[in-house]
Amino acid sequence: MENHSEQELAEEVNRLNRRLTELEQKIEEEPRKRRHPLWEAILYLLAGIFLLGPALALGMGLIELLDGWMSR
Repeated sequence: MENHSEQELAEEVNRLNRRLTELEQKIEEEPRKRRHPLWEAILYLLAGIFLLGPALALGMGLIELLDGWMSR
């Protein structure tokens, strides 16, 4: 490991702090990209169909099994 003077380390810390500040400002200035609300609604609708469909089918199948079992 190299030996660095306190001054060199302080300069490096200052340089990194300036770079961090520049990057933070760049992030704040950049407009936030957001999906179109219609696309987001469509994605949620599709997720609901694919998640609720099998759950409903499973529930109805269980009801049929219970109904058949109870009628014996």
